[in-house]
Amino acid sequence: MPKKLAFANRREPVFCSFRVQCQDDVQTYVHRLSDFFHVHERDIKVWDEGALATVFIEGVKEPLGKSWYYDDETSVSITAHAIYEKAALNKKNSAGIKRFSRVISAAGREELYEIAGPISYLIHKKSQQVIYAINDCFGVGSLYVLDVPGQVPAVSSSIEALALLWRGSCTESDEYWSSLQAMGYPAGNYTAINGITTVPPGAMVTLTPDLFRVRVGHSIKERLLAVKNERPDYEVAVQAAQRALADCVEGAEEPLLIGLSGGRDSRFVTAAAVTSGVDFEAFTFVPPELEGEIAQKLVKSAGLEDRWSTSREIRKDGPTSTRGALMPDTPILPRAAAWFRHVGGDCWSTFMRYGIEPPVRIGEARRNASGALGDFTRGHYYLAQEAEGGDASRALHRYVDKCMKYRSLLPNELREKGRAIHVEDLFNVLADGFSGFYALDFKYMNSRMRRRPPTPPPNTVIPMATAAMACAVFWQDPKAKESGQPLRDMTNQMIPEWSEVPYFHELAVGTDPSLTNKVTLKPAYWEINKDECVKFFVCELRLTGKARTDPGNVLTAD
Repeated sequence: MPKKLAFANRREPVFCSFRVQCQDDVQTYVHRLSDFFHVHERDIKVWDEGALATVFIEGVKEPLGKSWYYDDETSVSITAHAIYEKAALNKKNSAGIKRFSRVISAAGREELYEIAGPISYLIHKKSQQVIYAINDCFGVGSLYVLDVPGQVPAVSSSIEALALLWRGSCTESDEYWSSLQAMGYPAGNYTAINGITTVPPGAMVTLTPDLFRVRVGHSIKERLLAVKNERPDYEVAVQAAQRALADCVEGAEEPLLIGLSGGRDSRFVTAAAVTSGVDFEAFTFVPPELEGEIAQKLVKSAGLEDRWSTSREIRKDGPTSTRGALMPDTPILPRAAAWFRHVGGDCWSTFMRYGIEPPVRIGEARRNASGALGDFTRGHYYLAQEAEGGDASRALHRYVDKCMKYRSLLPNELREKGRAIHVEDLFNVLADGFSGFYALDFKYMNSRMRRRPPTPPPNTVIPMATAAMACAVFWQDPKAKESGQPLRDMTNQMIPEWSEVPYFHELAVGTDPSLTNKVTLKPAYWEINKDECVKFFVCELRLTGKARTDPGNVLTAD
């Protein structure tokens, strides 16, 4: 049994609010939380007010401000993710977290369109016996609900915390696992546990002694449909990114750190940092050496040489670095399970090169800005020639059929079920008013972007993840989106000199993959521990009945 600590081995803190049905409910629940998260009961914060209760557990990451929560006589306010606002980042007083509750009002929710997420925020108004919880317009923030007959209605930043409230035995969700395995990411709002769902994008949860309601009121879907016939506004999108960066550095003791690669997203973020005037430093990981060459041209043309450096990662035939030394030589499944729990039980898309996170409290990390989630600014699931021809039918059919064609090692029944769930999800997108290529782009935003990657670490701002950016690019001509032209135009408007520097994907065409392919350059798991990897594949193939027994095949059932 692991030693109990004062915090959970989770990247974000855990909160959960629920309706109390009897006096023993709260104490029983605290016991369960303590055992599951290996946290001392005395370190679990509890606000038990009448018919409602809220609990809170610290994670391994320190808050950027004074605290993750603010408690006074009238209410307790909690955030599961860093709020990049001056008041919330105050290191002397955490009252800014309570003031953020303005977003609960109808007028305040409009602000959520302009704030770079993720957001998972809760306020428990003690005297009024009401709890409100809210997420960002993209639905990236960790916010889940338990709302099924016979169970305690609850809202939480943690799937497991809700499962521990379950009366009786909870069960796995076939819909979640089927849709995840069929496409690589789940569809809809399913989670791994039946009856526990992720809160839809741009929604507010209301919990009282008599009411439990989830109401969508500030989703990206609503905003996109509202601006469908309006002229794209690049300036507003750029300003939103610049504002996110300016807010991020409030109270920081060191310059903002930005990873500048040869790609489109990091170039945009760096340009926004330059033009916003924030104090920052940039770095580029090599190999590929081409990344460094592109970055060097960019920083030289913008006069940023004194703010830029390179960092050498591990490669198959070269030296290791601190980052490279984290390459694990441990079984893949324990690492996947540990990561799954560390980031909250809703994402199997792991950085498999890294080891299992130890249960160690981490002080405030240096703040950095990332182009994460920036893929939504481009076209998805269709080809350039299809966009040129203007007919999305082939792309739509390919999307719904690809899991049957390309995941043939999975049982046919599983693929059929997962496909049906994603088809239903796509139909709902079409019914909502997104047609053709735009339906595929919204499906990417609402499923893969929202459900596949883990939320960024608390010290990382993602300035591209704003409604202003989505509105500026979404309704662009699919031909322009497929090539990423809108983001290129915005970047070049900020720093015109960079228009002369091609992107990595353009320069890498026709080059030697052993020198420019980012995946090829770094050792894969099977190259580190081939025997264990083969055993894993054989086990999976046996389960699907596809293992081969001929001695000449490395994946033998014997």
